Amino acid sequence: MGSTAGRMILVLVWLVPFLGPASCAEPGKKSTPAVQEWHEMSVMYAFPSVVLPGTRLWIEGGPFPDESFGTTEVVLEGTFHHDDGFAQVFEVLPAVRHRADRVYVDLTGEILSRIGGGALREGALVVRIWVRATSLFSGREYVSDVLPLDLEVALTLVPELDAVQEDPFLYLEGKLGFQGSNLFLGEEEGSSVAVIEGCLLPAGAAGPCESGGTMIGPVALPITDADPRTRSGGTVVLPAHVFGVHPASFTGTLRIRNEAPQGAGYESYEQPLALELLEVELTQVSTVRSSLGGYVDLHGHAFAPAANGCATTFSLLGTWTPEGGSSQALDLILIPEIRDGDLARHVLDDQADLGEVLDLRTARGVVDADLTARVCCGADCEDSNTVPMRLELVPVLQKVRLMYQDSYFSALAQWGLTGVDAAIRDRAFQVIRGLYDGIHVELTEEEITDYRLYSRVEIHGFDPNGYGLLGYDNSPGKDVGNVRLHDVLGGHNALTQEDGYPGYGGVFLHSFFGLSRNPPAGLVPMEIADALFDRVFDPFRPDRKGTPVNAQEAASHTPVSHGPSCASVGTNRLERVACAVYVLGTLLGTTLAHEIGHSLGLAQPYVDGAFHNPGDAPLRLMDAGNARSFVERAGLSEAGFEAFCAEDFLYLRDVLPDPDSEGGTAGRPACN
Repeated sequence: MGSTAGRMILVLVWLVPFLGPASCAEPGKKSTPAVQEWHEMSVMYAFPSVVLPGTRLWIEGGPFPDESFGTTEVVLEGTFHHDDGFAQVFEVLPAVRHRADRVYVDLTGEILSRIGGGALREGALVVRIWVRATSLFSGREYVSDVLPLDLEVALTLVPELDAVQEDPFLYLEGKLGFQGSNLFLGEEEGSSVAVIEGCLLPAGAAGPCESGGTMIGPVALPITDADPRTRSGGTVVLPAHVFGVHPASFTGTLRIRNEAPQGAGYESYEQPLALELLEVELTQVSTVRSSLGGYVDLHGHAFAPAANGCATTFSLLGTWTPEGGSSQALDLILIPEIRDGDLARHVLDDQADLGEVLDLRTARGVVDADLTARVCCGADCEDSNTVPMRLELVPVLQKVRLMYQDSYFSALAQWGLTGVDAAIRDRAFQVIRGLYDGIHVELTEEEITDYRLYSRVEIHGFDPNGYGLLGYDNSPGKDVGNVRLHDVLGGHNALTQEDGYPGYGGVFLHSFFGLSRNPPAGLVPMEIADALFDRVFDPFRPDRKGTPVNAQEAASHTPVSHGPSCASVGTNRLERVACAVYVLGTLLGTTLAHEIGHSLGLAQPYVDGAFHNPGDAPLRLMDAGNARSFVERAGLSEAGFEAFCAEDFLYLRDVLPDPDSEGGTAGRPACN
């Protein structure tokens, strides 16, 4: 791989040992106000109410921070009552944050033995439960409110089956619903399976199974969709590899079996089944516009996944008409990902089907075709109906997800600007979009579901490398031509670390304090530190005796219309708030745009080992470290705003041409 050292956005911000908060303030002296790094947390609900060795206990409430913020723990305090008496309980358990409103802890056999006073026992666990999070940066603890909780501790479960869905019509690979209870919820507890057996007859056939049908089972199939709160409900997929691909009638029984890890198991009573199984059907193609790396979503029923000797393929017969060109015939077989019986997702791949007859990086035009699905298990096949498909193809699009980690919020508190978080992000987003005008790049903070290939950029609070970098592209090597489309600028990349370079990538907000002449403890000023930085941010920084932005100020300030005016901002508080938003949002936006540029192959894309423009010229976005002054980075220069230099822009237009906006090289600085 190419050297990654050059892709650090700035010379290191040298770190000095951070001693942490003082144990107490001296009487009579004003102390730095406490920095609120996280929100108030609540605990509203915990489930399931019956736990066993291996149960995953979920806690809902929040907002709970992610691992970038620090450690999160669940605390249980109370008593455990069993047949031989009771035991006092105080457990601090490491928690995993699943999403902002949900964390979980795994109650292993060891933990439940400890709760039981040294042995696994059944009984009642009566506790108070709360969540606490500890900041990696400050060591400060943030504690939720307390929830009283009663849990039943069991060692096994006997399943019950109360009913099966009444509707007899079901597509193959569809979900049969039933009402079960006392179900296992994960492999560590055990597995709950639906045991089905009976007679399968071809549609319209009559007579005994021995002469005209096929005996099925008993076959054990995994249960899905059990309610994790109540251990009830449930569905089971009727797979084509068991029930075939043709329409049929099935008469038999269903029962539930709980299989414990140690091998013991219990079964419910059985319920009768009488089903009419329906064959493959295609209903629609919902995707109307896409490009290389995007999904084409195909909807229908009875799609079989590629497993157990079965598969689903799609026949495409039609035409491709390039923009301004003549049509050419298409006759292709698509092999999509089968997400479930009702959805197939086909990826536009430059190495398969359409990608073998078209250049998907540059193609612009329309595919008009008829689509037919075929489901086969071995040599036994069934074809669906045919539906029309009209798909517009556009030149390659680079999707980028901006992923703000919770340590970013912790760091933003050190600026006194948590109240204007949304405005800062909006400004950063606006800056990146402007810099990439004419380039086919699409940004979002939301989960990307319509493309398989997309890039991710993480925005952290603090540099996990310990170097104080503003930003770092830790993707492997220099991607000239933007071939990959799915770089991750963030997390840990062992390949870069093995080469002696930082392993963690992303953008690191706290390191921006290196632009200050008076940075917080742990940082020293960069060469390009500027007193103007302090004039903009000191009024809000707690460590500089500033006053953080409050909710009224956040709602009342007017966005800056002319950035350079912030170089002479006065004492008006709302104007200062607006300039702080503008400057920090612009710093964040230009840094992100710079790192994304690295992931696209810049700068000097065709020069091995080069990652920045040569020399030092004003307002060039891809210049190295100290060649970009604070005033340039922050959008405060009366001479103009940073931009890709002319040759870099033409390279990006060649690699990612935006079909709806051409941009231009007018006014851009030269690269050499």
